[in-house]
Amino acid sequence: MGFKRIILPKKFLTDDKLTAAMADIGIRVGQKPALKGPNIEDVLLSASLEALENLDWRTLSLVVQWFCTHSAIINVDRLTRMLTELKDHKELVIFWSALAQTTKHDLRFKRLQELYKGRRSLLGDNSSKMLLKRNGEDERFKDTVLIVPNKMLRERESDILELKELVKIHQGAYYRVMLGPSYRADCFCELIKDKSITASETARLSYSSFKTAWDAKNDWEVIKIAS
Repeated sequence: MGFKRIILPKKFLTDDKLTAAMADIGIRVGQKPALKGPNIEDVLLSASLEALENLDWRTLSLVVQWFCTHSAIINVDRLTRMLTELKDHKELVIFWSALAQTTKHDLRFKRLQELYKGRRSLLGDNSSKMLLKRNGEDERFKDTVLIVPNKMLRERESDILELKELVKIHQGAYYRVMLGPSYRADCFCELIKDKSITASETARLSYSSFKTAWDAKNDWEVIKIAS
């Protein structure tokens, strides 16, 4: 049977598993990281999905704060592919298109910025209209497709670990800093965890193409011989 690439996880994280995974990517949620290094894009999409479905603005504010702090280490290609496959989740696509539009100088986000091209949308339910009238608009989203009432999403830098701390607890973040936020970096991360996995297994775990995983595994073997 040939290799079939996957982009979406088998299931998105929810409840306690999501909380634990958020801690593992450096979000302060009241528990210590378990050092399991979950895939960053899986966690971000899981958290934003759950937050938007449940009108959980605290969780959504943590996603925004993480993005503002660490957008440089996101695998933007995969995030964009994921959202393209989730296009029926309109609110999710609008939210992430808007977040991408807050990045003014990172050209990697261009496709994601243009994923939603409709009219500006108000975040939340009818109560958001009252908040918007009372507090005005969140400056972070003013030039985006999403209207966010000011003070609706908390902005607090201390909610997120700094990068120098994140790389100590998350191996994927470490390799993305070292090699760039790429599928190849995630392949090396998986090979570090289990040196015996095949190229196909490496590709599935990192959501990469088979060729990327194959090349990474071969290069990994060269490094092992040289070291």
